[in-house]
Amino acid sequence: VIAQRRPAPAGNDNVDAAESAAAAKPDDPDAQRALGLAYYASGGFRAAANALEKTVRARGNDGLAWLYLGYARMGLGQSERAVEALEKAAASDLPAADRAAARTEIGNIYYQG
Repeated sequence: VIAQRRPAPAGNDNVDAAESAAAAKPDDPDAQRALGLAYYASGGFRAAANALEKTVRARGNDGLAWLYLGYARMGLGQSERAVEALEKAAASDLPAADRAAARTEIGNIYYQG
C-alpha cells in the first residue's frame, strides 16, 4: 500500500541514541516517539509501530505519533489499522500540511484497496 516512504522529521534518524534514551526512560512518551521515528527512518516498520503505539497509549493526542504510526502500519501492509491512525492524525493539532498528508494517504489506501 505504501507507494513511497515518507521521511521522518529531521533529526530523528539515530536509532542507537533513541534506543538509549528510551531504555533510560521507558515510560516517557517523548522517548518512545523519538524511538519510533528513528526506527521508521531506518525502515524498521514493526519496531516503529511498537514504539509509536506506546506513545499514543500514553498520550493519545500526539498527532505526530499517530501520523507516523499510520505510515509504519502502511509499511507493514496493515491498511485498516493505518487508516485508523491516519484519521487520528488528520483530526489532531498537527500543522495543516501534515493533516492534509494524512488525509491524502487515507485516500490512497482506499483507492488502492
